[in-house]
Amino acid sequence: MKKIIFVFAFLLVAQLGSAQNTFKQDIIKYFEISGANKAYDKMEEQMSKNIPAEKQADFKKDIEAAIVVLKDKMADYYMKNLTQEEVKAIIKFYESPAGKKMVAAAASPELMKIAENWGAGLSETLMKYMQ
Repeated sequence: MKKIIFVFAFLLVAQLGSAQNTFKQDIIKYFEISGANKAYDKMEEQMSKNIPAEKQADFKKDIEAAIVVLKDKMADYYMKNLTQEEVKAIIKFYESPAGKKMVAAAASPELMKIAENWGAGLSETLMKYMQ
């Protein structure tokens, strides 16, 4: 009897682990199709501009490892706050023509320039109050 209970418990845990794994895979897919991964690449690119050339390779390894940790923590957060069905619906939107258009618009150089200019103006405001 104990063996049957153990086997049942093992199968249950394995099934839950498999479901969690596909859920996390869906979230990782969301990161890719939503443009989040490109944003991480841009962030890495911007930060690496301040790193001396001889340290670029080591920096790239460290920052990529840090981004993996960040994405894993973000995936865990989404898994706590969304259902897998909701994530699938979000993915479906991003795979639609409207979703693809939204990703393209969000990554446009024009929008990036708007954000950059806003950030520069905000820096000036911060400096005004820090003195």
